[in-house]
Amino acid sequence: MKLFLFSLLLAVFVTDALQAQDLESRIQQLEKELRQLKKAFQDTSLRKVQETPYTLIDGDHHPVGWDKHFYVESSDKNYRFQINGQIQLRYTANHRQNEAEASESGFSMRRTRIDFQGHVFSPKLKYKIQMDFHRSDGDAALEESFMQYQFGSHIYVVAGQFIGKFFRDGMTSSKKTLTVDRTLTNDYFRLGEIQGVGLEGRHEKWDWSFLVHDGRKSFHTGFTRDHVDAAAAVRLQWYPGGKRVQFMDYVAWSTDPGGIKLGAAVDYEDGKRGESYKNFTTWTADIAYERAPFNLFTTYVSRSVKMPGSADIKQSGFFLQGGVFVIKDKLDLVARWEHVEFDGHEDAHGFSTLRAGADDELDMYIFGANYYFRDHSLKLAMDYTVAPHGIAQGKDGLGYITSNNMDAQHVFRMQMQVLF
Repeated sequence: MKLFLFSLLLAVFVTDALQAQDLESRIQQLEKELRQLKKAFQDTSLRKVQETPYTLIDGDHHPVGWDKHFYVESSDKNYRFQINGQIQLRYTANHRQNEAEASESGFSMRRTRIDFQGHVFSPKLKYKIQMDFHRSDGDAALEESFMQYQFGSHIYVVAGQFIGKFFRDGMTSSKKTLTVDRTLTNDYFRLGEIQGVGLEGRHEKWDWSFLVHDGRKSFHTGFTRDHVDAAAAVRLQWYPGGKRVQFMDYVAWSTDPGGIKLGAAVDYEDGKRGESYKNFTTWTADIAYERAPFNLFTTYVSRSVKMPGSADIKQSGFFLQGGVFVIKDKLDLVARWEHVEFDGHEDAHGFSTLRAGADDELDMYIFGANYYFRDHSLKLAMDYTVAPHGIAQGKDGLGYITSNNMDAQHVFRMQMQVLF
């Protein structure tokens, strides 16, 4: 009897031990599977954070989130606040042949900008306020501040301080240039930031704009400090192929369809009485072509200035540029030729004469490359410029210095850009 009870207890013990061992093995297996699932979940979550917008979800609405930019939006979607930023760190090396101080080089914060935009009361009433921290002293200055209201599905009214729609290169954001920066031709002929009111129409294949403003580069001016009595500009654009959005930059991405864009504009400004010039008329025409991996763009601009007590000034400019992706949507090679005829005068409100001995014509040749880590949002750009006969009127922000002779000027630029 004792032997039977002992055997029974031993059997129960062994069975429990085997079951415990099996249970421990199953627990270890479950723990291993749990670790694998956790790792897979973390990897998937990381990819989602990198590839998709991040939001705090309130039902079907996302009141706070990240969709390329940080934003806050009301539950009825009638109010939206969005923050955008731009940082450009640039290295520039400039060499001017046969000059006493022939070479300059160094780093600069070419652009440090932050802007606030969105809409109030309704998605139809949009706003934008953009601040720029100047590269020389870091001081903040207002660059753009405007309101825009949409009537129906195609008509818009814009009012405030904004970039005037006239010269295509000036209308293209500094975030989306083909070379390291915009053209010197643009700096001579663009409207730049203006103060005024505009009426715009945007249609599927064409758009137009009409502006009444205080004169080119009239930003930061009170109503008594502008340089014109009246000024107006008109621009027309036609898209016989492609989509409007693809022409927001010059690059032919693989996702863009083949496209063509034609544009033309006129700006007339009647100078204030007593100022150093009477009035001037400027007109321009441009054409853009994109078919991945190639892009091509050219434009011509002409300006006629009526000077009191002197002969009229006739100035003109032209540039041709293009690029090709050698690594799909990652690395492109670019080139540009610029030509400007000054007619003996600088580009300024006074149109003062060029210094003695300066070349009355400007030719510049630029060769460069861009690497897009993440489209324009994270981009490394570099280019080399040669002006065989010097530069009669330089632009420090672009890396070009006014030459003291007619010998060649060479410029190398490299820039890292981050957008958020």
